[in-house]
Amino acid sequence: MPKPINTNQNSPYTAVVFRGRRFKSWLSAFLCGTSNIQYIKALGLSLNGPKIDSYEIELCTKTKNKPGRFWLSKWFRKQMTIMQFNWCYKFLNKSSAQVLILWNGTKGSPRIFAETAKKLGKTIIFVEGGMVPGRLTLDSKGIHYGSSLPRTIDFYYNWAQKHNGDQTKWRTLIKDLTARPATARKDIAHLPAAEELKQQ
Repeated sequence: MPKPINTNQNSPYTAVVFRGRRFKSWLSAFLCGTSNIQYIKALGLSLNGPKIDSYEIELCTKTKNKPGRFWLSKWFRKQMTIMQFNWCYKFLNKSSAQVLILWNGTKGSPRIFAETAKKLGKTIIFVEGGMVPGRLTLDSKGIHYGSSLPRTIDFYYNWAQKHNGDQTKWRTLIKDLTARPATARKDIAHLPAAEELKQQ
């Protein structure tokens, strides 16, 4: 089993996992059973660090779960983002791990971790819940639209024909698909499907 978090930055870790403790057994198998996995629950803070792209600061701040409503809270969140960037840079720069595995990675703290790892030349593996129930997706580029999946439908038709895939079998999974619970947040909502999608 993976070792618990060790604050010794000189330890020979193989990978750093951010917000992935619920998949410990799976991650260990994915990394060929290595026990040198460091799990990070939350980002620290540091006052000093390298210059950070202002666009990334704004984006990471705005995509946090609670970006702030008033100017003072927004300013405070922005300062927190900068200090988290500084901490990530120091942490990853000292870490011997060359692989970073993180859940989602497109917003807030996970994005801060991912962007810092990119600048330091670390290998990043993005993990997200798959479209099929009970599955996970792994991608070296991102998730959803930011993933490395081809954007043209021909790729998928050609793949299905090459592997003799049943292009109607996926419909049997509909009974297992459930919408996420409703949320009180105003920036998140369920929208009706387009008419052409309803016919699929």
